[in-house]
Amino acid sequence: MYCEHCGGTMNDDARYCSHCGGVRKVRVEPPTAGGDFGPFTARQLDPDLVGEVRPWLRYWARMFDLSLLGIVAGIILEIFAPGALDGKILGNLFGFVCMAGWVLIEPLHLTSSGTTPGKWLFKTRVITTDGRRPTYEDALMRSFRVWWRGLAVGVPLVNLGTMIAAHEHLTNRGVTSWDRDGGFTVVHRRLGPGRVIAIICVVVAICALIGWGMTLDE
Repeated sequence: MYCEHCGGTMNDDARYCSHCGGVRKVRVEPPTAGGDFGPFTARQLDPDLVGEVRPWLRYWARMFDLSLLGIVAGIILEIFAPGALDGKILGNLFGFVCMAGWVLIEPLHLTSSGTTPGKWLFKTRVITTDGRRPTYEDALMRSFRVWWRGLAVGVPLVNLGTMIAAHEHLTNRGVTSWDRDGGFTVVHRRLGPGRVIAIICVVVAICALIGWGMTLDE
């Protein structure tokens, strides 16, 4: 069968297209014209598909997810336990806990929609190489590998080295070690002017919210 979004080939039981990340709706037959009807033709039929790897978009999407989780968790904690984050040590510990907690939360997003709030904002989707919806266990293992191999569980300086290594691996080989080992594909779509403006507005809003929270602590 073929994807109705981009025209790429799909397995009959696949839910997502491995070329564009689109969700399967109905069966679409190949065009009557001759020629290959594979990934390259798929990109031609869908100009929003971006073939090159985008490590920085993936990084900022993850940082957005972690920041959003930290803000939400911080607000909830401040409501039920005021002053719990007072002090530098507790604040740093809170960051480690949020990063570890995202390992358990991210798979819930990937199994349901193939994306996360941050990845959705940057038009990025994570699917399996054969187009099937990942199980929670597979998505959990991927998140754990990112946390361990890519972020070094948040240990300063060490995580800088692991992120640089992951960047080089993705840039040179086109895939990260955790996607290669887990059988995942990361699909990017082109960011239009409207989406870029939305990203800037969201980043400014998050920075303003963080700044406001810091003034309250003082």
